[in-house]
Amino acid sequence: NANVRNQVDLLEQQMPYRQSGFRGDVDHVLPYKNHPYDPQTKARRLQDTNAEEEVSAFKPMRIYFETQALDGIRSAENGAKVDFIKSKIL
Repeated sequence: NANVRNQVDLLEQQMPYRQSGFRGDVDHVLPYKNHPYDPQTKARRLQDTNAEEEVSAFKPMRIYFETQALDGIRSAENGAKVDFIKSKIL
């Protein structure tokens, strides 16, 4: 275990950040075409006005949560909590 920690420390010391204390170019921007999230403005573009004209590589994802086990533990004491988990979190 000590040998692994030493090797990791040697690798980290070779990194430019460890040597200089500065990260890489903080203004670096990857040119994503029609990405639904803009990190500069911290905003999501869910409705694009020219969506019909351009085909986006980013498609919405639908996630389905199976909640039978959650419904199985529902009781009078935790009913509000189960409802909150199902309606707000999931």
